[in-house]
Amino acid sequence: MSDQPAAQRVTVVIASYRWPEALRLSLQTALDQTVREIEVIVVEDGRDRSSKKVVEEFGDPRVRWMRLVRNSGSQARPNAVGRRKARAPVVAYLGHDDLWAPDHLETLLDALAREDADIAHAMTVMPGYPVTHLAGRTPATDREHAPPSSIAHLRDSPRVGEWPPDARGLLPVDYELMFRSRALGATVAATGVASVLKIPAAWSLHAFRSRDVSQHREIAASLAADPEFIARLADEAMAAGSSGNFVRPEPTVSPGELSAYGRRNRGLRSRFTRRALRWSAETQLSYPGWRDPERDSSGTFRRVDDSGRAMVRLDAPRWPLFRIEVETSPSAARGDLEGMNLDLDGQVLETRVEEADAGIVRLVADARLGLIRRPTVIDIAITDPSAGAASQARGVPVRSISVRPCLRLSR
Repeated sequence: MSDQPAAQRVTVVIASYRWPEALRLSLQTALDQTVREIEVIVVEDGRDRSSKKVVEEFGDPRVRWMRLVRNSGSQARPNAVGRRKARAPVVAYLGHDDLWAPDHLETLLDALAREDADIAHAMTVMPGYPVTHLAGRTPATDREHAPPSSIAHLRDSPRVGEWPPDARGLLPVDYELMFRSRALGATVAATGVASVLKIPAAWSLHAFRSRDVSQHREIAASLAADPEFIARLADEAMAAGSSGNFVRPEPTVSPGELSAYGRRNRGLRSRFTRRALRWSAETQLSYPGWRDPERDSSGTFRRVDDSGRAMVRLDAPRWPLFRIEVETSPSAARGDLEGMNLDLDGQVLETRVEEADAGIVRLVADARLGLIRRPTVIDIAITDPSAGAASQARGVPVRSISVRPCLRLSR
């Protein structure tokens, strides 16, 4: 491919990871920008080539594709690689499952020029639980977050920091670029315009397994019919009481723990923490703004969908045979567990109730994993067969869910 013309104004970097259905929608919003003088670099984080087929489908000479030989497990490295390959004087980032309004880049370029800024960001709309969140109405600070898909910066400014080389930190990698840039004295401008729609995959344990883009498609269709659709969603959220800024919470996790959570969601092993073979109410990852409804304020295990299934995700054990133990709080009675099922990756197991010391009851099941195509993560769920299609399961006060080795399966 020949070099892009000198008139190129923005390089758009899309960090992609094995989700071609979502990439197809996000890439379309990049190519539909009112600013036409762009190049788009899609960087696949690993060996998967499905994103290359998506790029080829568009057949647009403004788009090029590359991949990392080894998966890095976060958007930091693909974004850093794309930034190094950028040819335009301004670099903007777009998540592979995020969507832009048509005037997104235009408003960012206006803000950079108007404020003589190193970095500019738009306002982001994040449909979430239980309400819609907004981020980036005013210039981001050390406490107020601007998601990567909202950001553009001058490619060669010495005041724009680098993406972190790995994810060992206390905070998600997407915070690091802005933190480092502010430390270098970067000037940050906000467009004040809502032009980014983000459906945070990190807020759901299902996104990277189900690859469901039904919500993305609905929003993309609404955006195609009404270019002001994202702005209207923001207006509604503001009218409902949102300040327009997403305040960064103080982390309550160990270094690398957020990275481990994200990698586990993607079906990858953690790189910087020990294997997670136990969930407990005490060690549950708690980061306000993230979706973490494994228990309510009374300690009841409640990650419940319409089928009455309450689930956690753990690293897959290395042993072929293992025992799953659900230990309840002392307040639980045997009757609370009778009739409840345990399932492994959706497959119902033969479940029994056992009594432990101090009157504590457990829900127990034996399971096995095949030797071929072993998963890196497993989903363990408590299921209430008596729950109707739209009813909620009985509350089960759970203290921990753990995986232990066993020598043979119980009969």
